[in-house]
Amino acid sequence: MSAIVSKRVWLPSLLACAAAFTVGCTSEGDDTAIATTATESGDPSEAYILWGAATLQFRVSGGAGGFWLGLAETRDCGAECWTGEDCIFGYEAATGQPMPAYCHYAAVDGTDLLYGGDRESLQEGYTVFPDQFACGADRITNCEEHVTFFLESNPSYGGNGGCWVWGHAPSYYDGFGCTVMDW
Repeated sequence: MSAIVSKRVWLPSLLACAAAFTVGCTSEGDDTAIATTATESGDPSEAYILWGAATLQFRVSGGAGGFWLGLAETRDCGAECWTGEDCIFGYEAATGQPMPAYCHYAAVDGTDLLYGGDRESLQEGYTVFPDQFACGADRITNCEEHVTFFLESNPSYGGNGGCWVWGHAPSYYDGFGCTVMDW
């Protein structure tokens, strides 16, 4: 995977995939997993997040090619919300320094992201979630309850260009033509 670059300028690609996909979704899981199901041909049939002790595990089944995965803290935290891994908008530090959006590459079956990523220079395979900054004292529970997820089937790796959002506030990604997945 060293040839795959996870940092990505995302907006032009997203606008190209703005065609809406009609997808029916359901959710199954417990307090550690978020699951959704899609039905459109070529779309993933299931995606879920597991907040483990040392890693965030993203798993997906179905669909073709690889995926781009985005995470955004969307709780009521204003300018302090961590959005640097959202794939689209990026983050502006308290110093006023803008940080570009970061998108995590996920293979056809998913990816694992180690906790402890550096907000100033996020690297492939790491996430800032869950840390005190992004999730508060009860890190795992609060991350699950306050994060919105974004997934694009990456056309550069054989995907169909579809995009899906789910989690705390799917409206964070309004206007980009993605399908909202129900819980």
